[in-house]
Amino acid sequence: MIETPLDAKAIEQYVMRYLQTLGCDILEKTPHSITVKLSPEADKELTNRPYYWSFVERTDAPPETMTFKFVFDPAAAQAAIEMKSASAAQEANTSGTGGAGTAESILGRYLGFVPTQVVSRIPEDALTFGSHRLEQIFQSARARGRFARLFEEATTPTPYRRGGLTRDAYDSWLCVNYKVELECDMKRSELHSLGFNLTTGEIRENFYESLLARKLTPRIPAGVTLPHDRFTLAKGASLLEAHIENKLRRYDHTWADSANKRLADELSRIQTYYDGLIDNTDELEAKEAIELQYRNRMEEIDWQYRPRIQLFAINCGLFHLHIEEHPPSLLK
Repeated sequence: MIETPLDAKAIEQYVMRYLQTLGCDILEKTPHSITVKLSPEADKELTNRPYYWSFVERTDAPPETMTFKFVFDPAAAQAAIEMKSASAAQEANTSGTGGAGTAESILGRYLGFVPTQVVSRIPEDALTFGSHRLEQIFQSARARGRFARLFEEATTPTPYRRGGLTRDAYDSWLCVNYKVELECDMKRSELHSLGFNLTTGEIRENFYESLLARKLTPRIPAGVTLPHDRFTLAKGASLLEAHIENKLRRYDHTWADSANKRLADELSRIQTYYDGLIDNTDELEAKEAIELQYRNRMEEIDWQYRPRIQLFAINCGLFHLHIEEHPPSLLK
C-alpha cells in the first residue's frame, strides 16, 4: 500500500472542504484524486470564463459547468496506474491472445488501423504546493473569507424582556485576525485574533479560539433581538488596531537592536570594500559602474538587515453571540 504524504493529506482536506462549501458534486473519489463537477460559483472562480458567464447571465441559459480531476499525490497516482496496467497485461497473457486481441489483429491486418484506448477529456490538475490550480483555490478562499457575519445558536438561550415579550439577547462582536511580521535578516510571524464588543467596548484576545466551541449559522435564529451598538465598525476597527499597536510597543525589542548592529557592521564592510575599488580605478566609466553597484548593494543590505514590524489584517467578521452577563442597561 502506498502511503500518502502529510502535505498531500493536508491539501486534500483543504480542497475537499473548499469544494463542499461551494456546493460542488464529487463524481469519483480515489485514495489519491477526485473527479468533481464544479458548481457555478466554483466554475466562476477557477475556470476563467468571464465571457461564457456573461452570456449565461444575459440570456438566462442553463449553465454548463466544467468537470475536473484533481490529483493530490501525483507520484502515488502514477504508481497506481502502472500497477493497474501491469495487472491487466498479466491477465491478458494468462488468458491467451483470443477475443479482443484477435479482433484487433484482424482490424490491423485488413483495415490498416488498430483501435486505441479512449482518452479522457476531463482536465486533470495536480494540486501540490506551488501549483497554479492550488494557488487559485487559495486566492478564492482568501477572497471569500475576508468577511463573515454569523449568529450563534445557543442551546441555553439568555432571555430578557422587552415590550412584554421574552426574547434572546445577543451582543455584536467585531473580530479581526491580524498577522504580525517581525523582520530583519531573520523573520518571525505571529497571528493575533482580537474581538471588540460593539456594545460594551470590551476587547478580547484569542477571540477566534473562543468561537470554535460555539455553534454558528449565517441565518439569524428565531426570537433574536440584536442590541443597538454603541460603536460603529470603523470605530471598533480603529480601537483594535490601537490595541495591537500598544501591545507590540511592549515587546522586548532587543532583536531590533541586534539587527541594527549587524546592519552597521555589514554596511561598514561593504563600504570598505567598495571604497578600495573606487580609489584604485582611474577610468571614469568603470568608476561610475562601481559606484552604481555600490549604491545598489547598500540598498540591498539596508533592506535585508534593517528591523521592521509589519501588521496585516487578514480577515474579519461580525459575530452575534449570546450575552454571557447582561449589563444592567439591557435588563431594563
